[in-house]
Amino acid sequence: MAPPSRLGILVLMSALFLSGAAGLVNQVVWQRALKLFLGGSETISALVVVLVFMLGLGLGSLFLGFRVRRIEDPCRLLVITEIALVIVNLLIAWILSYDVSASVYAVQRFAVSAGIPLRLVYAVSALLILFVPCFLMGITLPLASETCQRQLGAVSSSVVDGLFAINTVGAVLGAYTSGFYLLPYVGQRAALVGAAGCNATAALVLTTVWLRVRRGASIEAGNRGVAGSSGLDVTESSVWRSVLSMLHGRIRREELIGLLLGFLSLGYEMYLIRLLALAHRPRPYTFSFVICTYLLTWSVGVALASRLKIRIGFHLIVAALLIACVPYYQGLVRPVLAPGFFAPNSVGLWKFGLAWSGVPYFLPCISFGILFGQVIRSYLKNWGHDVGRYSGLNTVGSCAGILVMTMLGFELHYDHAAWLLAGGLLLVVVVHLGGRDGRTGFFVGRVPRNAVSVPFVP
Repeated sequence: MAPPSRLGILVLMSALFLSGAAGLVNQVVWQRALKLFLGGSETISALVVVLVFMLGLGLGSLFLGFRVRRIEDPCRLLVITEIALVIVNLLIAWILSYDVSASVYAVQRFAVSAGIPLRLVYAVSALLILFVPCFLMGITLPLASETCQRQLGAVSSSVVDGLFAINTVGAVLGAYTSGFYLLPYVGQRAALVGAAGCNATAALVLTTVWLRVRRGASIEAGNRGVAGSSGLDVTESSVWRSVLSMLHGRIRREELIGLLLGFLSLGYEMYLIRLLALAHRPRPYTFSFVICTYLLTWSVGVALASRLKIRIGFHLIVAALLIACVPYYQGLVRPVLAPGFFAPNSVGLWKFGLAWSGVPYFLPCISFGILFGQVIRSYLKNWGHDVGRYSGLNTVGSCAGILVMTMLGFELHYDHAAWLLAGGLLLVVVVHLGGRDGRTGFFVGRVPRNAVSVPFVP
């Protein structure tokens, strides 16, 4: 086991910051560019791109979680992944730079004549174009977690909270700059090239970490001779047994909670997009404000997870109460910012009103971030494997939350939708209390600030 390398962990976090920024720049640009592929519909393109993005992240994370124990050098694979993202994203930028409207219309005519739903065509098209880069993005955090534990000597599971938080803060920066600056001023192709440049810089930064890790591994190998077996079953059959056991319901309680939290947190984000459009006018800035503020407050919650001594069950109840109170708060602020309260063209005053009155909507997002960090830290042993499974299931639940709240939740009154989400959090409380191990119940379910996980020794 290598001695802890704080400098190496900080450098790796800076690379994750750049990678997160590149990922959200790509997502925003893809959503705008694929309007052509998806029939010019803003709503459908946003829904399909977000779903493909989240699905790719989730499946990539799950895949890596099952196979990470077989990877001899996770830091090197992380460098290769960032380089692959550079190549794939430049290829997508090249594809999207061509005028393919004639081909798109031909495919649409064929689909209509064959009785194929156009939405299915849109989804398959986005999946073919975007799945590979999204899958690659999904494996970065499990690889980074495994690198920190196995090769950089990290032992405190609070490091994992830091990895997620810094990656999400980078995503906030990417979402903001792409929506407000890159797309309006430099265009789609230049924005995608800039995102590829962030991935290339991340690869360069990670290379310095890998070279340092490689030197340390060579010295350690020389001191202890030829390494023996790790004692872990890492055969191909063991990977498939893990997959089959998960499909047969052998999901750990913490992973089930992560899946439910993903469903509820992204369902709440979809709810906010609808609610703020009603309260603050459906302007483009409203959508950007929701995405950026949601990511920022969630990352703040993740960063606080290792510092708070409040129990998981308490945070679940607090989040449920906050969401249940949102409709009442919305009833208070909507008349203030209704059309006509400000002058018709007072965009600056409208933005100011959105800023000061919209923030309370995102208080539950801080709780979601805290819950994400505390739950994952409560069972971490082999970081790459556990982070891959937990974040993968959390993201799969997020996809379900997007679909349900978009397809069904928008048909409900916003009061009822909020109460339904709050009830879902209370259901998670029941799952949390239902653990067979009394040490993880409501009253003592917290994780110590300096929790130490079991190191993986290759």
